[in-house]
Amino acid sequence: MGEIAEMMLNGDLDEETGEYIGPGQGFPRSPARAARHSASRRTTAVEIPYPTAAMTSQTDGKVVAAKALRWLWLAAQPGSGAYPGVQWDAAPGVFQRLQRRGLVTTFEPHNDAHKTRAVATSAGMSLLRQVPA
Repeated sequence: MGEIAEMMLNGDLDEETGEYIGPGQGFPRSPARAARHSASRRTTAVEIPYPTAAMTSQTDGKVVAAKALRWLWLAAQPGSGAYPGVQWDAAPGVFQRLQRRGLVTTFEPHNDAHKTRAVATSAGMSLLRQVPA
């Protein structure tokens, strides 16, 4: 392998532009990509009040319990790492009920080491937008 390729893989050079960005950390990196990623995460934050009481869904007319709404609210968040939503294992029974009603869906991470996540659907987001402030 060439010296430039090794420097990119080590992170000494920007993986997009090839510019020297300082001593590497052992993996490819790009300051421009990191800036784009953090900017997109800031704009996708959910500006919805935290639900404290049960609500009636306008899509199917059924009551959604306050506990389920709080889990739906967490599933609507951008996530704590590289993946959106919240881990499915945190409340599998609640997420299964929400999924049957079309309020959440599953997100399978690219890396098998990471767990399946629950992410709010557009129907779930519209229900959360009805939460009183």
